[in-house]
Amino acid sequence: MKIIGIDMSKDTFHAAFDETEVIIFQNTVSGINEFIQEMIARGCTKNEIAIGTEATGVYHLLFCEKLRADGWLIKVINPLITHRLIGASLRQVKLAPAGRNQTTRSGSRTQGPGRGT
Repeated sequence: MKIIGIDMSKDTFHAAFDETEVIIFQNTVSGINEFIQEMIARGCTKNEIAIGTEATGVYHLLFCEKLRADGWLIKVINPLITHRLIGASLRQVKLAPAGRNQTTRSGSRTQGPGRGT
């Protein structure tokens, strides 16, 4: 299953379709519809995609409800988990010898309490 990461804010959201490409959309019904059309244009299907976003007060609610109602798989992530993973990743990168950084960072994202969310 492919995961699309969303960084949500009051007015916009950033969609990370892969590790190098991020597209910014308006956090409105029309912006969310543009995001859905972008996913479809990229060949994303409801059976192959999970969309992950942090809980951000109320800012993520419209996005989550619209996509859920349309049948997309949404994973709302506790911000404490993502902050722990980022902190662990940064510490490991500083300590890891050259060449092992990518493996170390990847491993920290798939282990621990946030796994599968």
